[in-house]
Amino acid sequence: MADAESYPVTDEHCLAFSAIVPHFARHERLMEIAIASLLRSTVGPTSIAVAGLGFTGKRDALKSLIKLSTLPDETATNIYSFLDKLQTRAALRNAIAHNVWRGGKRKGSIKPLGALPRGAGLGKFGASAKTSRLIQLPNSSRSRASWRSSIILFLPTFNPSGW
Repeated sequence: MADAESYPVTDEHCLAFSAIVPHFARHERLMEIAIASLLRSTVGPTSIAVAGLGFTGKRDALKSLIKLSTLPDETATNIYSFLDKLQTRAALRNAIAHNVWRGGKRKGSIKPLGALPRGAGLGKFGASAKTSRLIQLPNSSRSRASWRSSIILFLPTFNPSGW
C-alpha cells in the first residue's frame, strides 16, 4: 500500500471536493423545491417522494412537470438551460463521490480511476480528460479564498428572477 506522501490526492484536492459536493447537493435541493412548487405541494413531502431518485431522475421529473405546467415559455427555457448547465457538472460530482483518484499528467492534477460503463469492455479503466482538467491545483500565488470562489462558480448560478 502506498504511503501518504505518494498518494496524489492532496489536502487542496479534498478542499475542492468538499466544496463541490455540497454545492451540487444545494442545486439538487433547488430542483426538489421547483418540483414541489409545480406539484403545488410543500418541500417536505416532495423531498420524501423523490428521495430515491438520483440527480438524473430529479432532473427528468422536473423537466416532465415543466412540460405539463403553464409556465411561460421563457421561464421554462431558463430552467432547462439551468438544468443543462448542471448536467454538464454531474460527471465530476459523481467521480468525486464514487471513484478512487490517481495522479494526472500535469503536475498537481488528479483524475478518477474507474471502469468505463456501458459496453466499453471489462477491465478497461480510464478517466474523462475534461474531468481531469477540472481538478488541477491552482497556482500557489492564488489565495484559498479566491480558489474557493472559483469552485463555487463551478456550478451554474441560480437566478430566481429568471424563473
